Amino acid sequence: TKNGCKEAFVGNALGEHELECIYRLVPCLFDTMQRKDCCGKQVFCKVIEHYENQHSKLFPYILLSTKYKYNLNEMGLAGEDGYSDPDKFTLNNQTFLLLEKTEDKVVYKWVYIHGTPNEAKHFSYTLKFFGKKSKMSFEGKVAAIDESFDTLFEAGKCFAIPHKALIAQLVDEDNEYEYSLEIKNLKEEVKDENYESGISDNDEDTKE
Repeated sequence: TKNGCKEAFVGNALGEHELECIYRLVPCLFDTMQRKDCCGKQVFCKVIEHYENQHSKLFPYILLSTKYKYNLNEMGLAGEDGYSDPDKFTLNNQTFLLLEKTEDKVVYKWVYIHGTPNEAKHFSYTLKFFGKKSKMSFEGKVAAIDESFDTLFEAGKCFAIPHKALIAQLVDEDNEYEYSLEIKNLKEEVKDENYESGISDNDEDTKE
């Protein structure tokens, strides 16, 4: 209630609401990428606004499945610890954030949904990289914005590559490489598969 929630519940309903309340507290994006606790927890519905007001503007919405060039600055080329401001993407009117950081000569990338942990379960993402000598891709589950870096990393939701490998395999003479991001709604894919196979929701529930 101190953050603005006006709802009232009894019994177990309160605990369920706390997991999806738009006034719940979640980690600051900057703190997550930097492994710091500068800002502390932020109100979910204002966490993106907080980042843009206190740290830096997020990149504008970018089209999914489209190739974009990523240019490395001096820090990126040297593999120094640092981060990039998140990219924003949308799918089905939901906001997703692509985050990146370098730590101990390893480059990490992952995707958050600006939604609840339950909503995150329904989405996966595919990152594709196009470099001077090779191509690669990574598919993982989308993380809820509530999750810390350590939690999502241990759950296998984060792409990681040694900095030396990224430079050798992907970065060209202009200090650039290309990437694209795809996001899949797993719930919708299951519906499509059931429709094509002639299986109804009730059939699936009873099928052994």
